[in-house]
Amino acid sequence: MWFAYDLFADAKLRKLFAKYESLLRQGKHTLADTLGAQLYGYPSCCQNEYTKEHDMNYLKNKYTAHAFYKKLHDVDLKLPFIFHSPCSLSCATTKSMNKRHKYFVRKFAPKFYTSFTSPYTFTTELIVDTYAYLCDDAGKTLWPVRDGYDYSLLTRKPIQGKYFLLSYLTRKKLRRGTVFKAVVTVQQDVPRIVLGKKVKEFKNLFHQRRLYIQP
Repeated sequence: MWFAYDLFADAKLRKLFAKYESLLRQGKHTLADTLGAQLYGYPSCCQNEYTKEHDMNYLKNKYTAHAFYKKLHDVDLKLPFIFHSPCSLSCATTKSMNKRHKYFVRKFAPKFYTSFTSPYTFTTELIVDTYAYLCDDAGKTLWPVRDGYDYSLLTRKPIQGKYFLLSYLTRKKLRRGTVFKAVVTVQQDVPRIVLGKKVKEFKNLFHQRRLYIQP
């Protein structure tokens, strides 16, 4: 879990942010997206595409399930220093922002930069949980016939004292509760997973996440 906070240069920007939040609460996403992009300095081309992708029919016609989730994975891997949804991986303005942000992180937070960008590989057992899906306004799945699945995989044992939920995109349908041996390499908070031999299978897997506040 992470908590975001915003810093404002002056009262005028803070007032605009309050208006942005109000528009979101009212469900006026197009107006909110435009104002939000202005506040955070996001490229207008990315803002326009983000607004279009609020339309489930637009998403359904533009992407297959695999293509949609692959874009999300590719953005995390190739543009790790941006905080918006780019219109495409080739967006020149976004790539320039990513380069600039990378420079400042490396300059002013070198320890974090090294930790964030250095690959960390470990061997573990992963449990297959559910896969991500999107629904239209009627509650119907966006892609009834899927060509890909973005699964949540759970570490069976803690890694450095913590359990992790890892995203795994595949074209194969996996059975929930199946346990695989796996080699995982994490870099820039993105896991690259190679599944190995099946170990066992849990029937009726129950997974519950709880907020733990350390005293």
